[in-house]
Amino acid sequence: MKTNKKFLIYLLVAGVLSLSVFAYRPIRPIADSGWDSSYDSSSSWDSSSSWDSSSSWDSGSSWSSSSSSSSRGDGNPFVGLIIFLIIIIIIIAITRNSKSSGSSNFSSYVDISDEILAKYGIDKEAFKKMVYEKYVKIQNDWTNFNYDGLQQNLTDELYNTYLMQLDALKLKKQKNMMSDFDLINCKIYGVTEENGMLNVKTYLRVTMYDYVVDDKGTVLRGTDKRKIDIEYTITFVKSLKSGKDTYCPNCGAKMEMNASGKCPYCGSTVVIDAKDFVMSKKTCVGQRMR
Repeated sequence: MKTNKKFLIYLLVAGVLSLSVFAYRPIRPIADSGWDSSYDSSSSWDSSSSWDSSSSWDSGSSWSSSSSSSSRGDGNPFVGLIIFLIIIIIIIAITRNSKSSGSSNFSSYVDISDEILAKYGIDKEAFKKMVYEKYVKIQNDWTNFNYDGLQQNLTDELYNTYLMQLDALKLKKQKNMMSDFDLINCKIYGVTEENGMLNVKTYLRVTMYDYVVDDKGTVLRGTDKRKIDIEYTITFVKSLKSGKDTYCPNCGAKMEMNASGKCPYCGSTVVIDAKDFVMSKKTCVGQRMR
């Protein structure tokens, strides 16, 4: 009985996949600040997108379906056989993957220990809260063309990239609408100190509405009916030699932050002000529709 049920499930999946092969039409990518997210017709996680992979939506590709439909009905008996074999391979792959964990292909990101973070004066939960809040603010500033707000939370290099992309949106009289954010997960998976800069690497997973409209409010890309579930790796940086004096909260001694995160005079832990961190890189590492 169980075998028959599995066979019927496989048969149903094969039928659906067969229809999808012939009915497939690519969907225009949507934006996210820095052109990060891209919605395709599959429900799998897309690991190829990153903020610096392109500078515009119009990359010269055509999204018409005429070329994809030109080969239908050619009468070649081997086409059906090839499609059937591909479907069987996909079914086997889905079956194997379902036995392993994974709502996400990127669940391997692991929080580093509190002890390591303490060496750099970072409070884990406070920093995670800051990551999500800054992410949401950056997205909202992108939606509202708030250049000053973006400049406050981005490195100069990243801000200049966003500036050019927003100017392109304005010329097209388009607006990237993002709203109704929900935090799914946030992790801190790396901290390094290089050339007087503290680099904190984070993993963030959120859901939100993300679509593009014209000046009349008509949806051009994406959808305002369904949320996207999207994963990022985001790097935040802060200068450890910003010119501002740091004082120990316990003994009041003037000091410079060091890898131990402690006052060299009395040994008290000094926590870095997370407000001074800015985003230096944001990469989409996974995405699907809800």
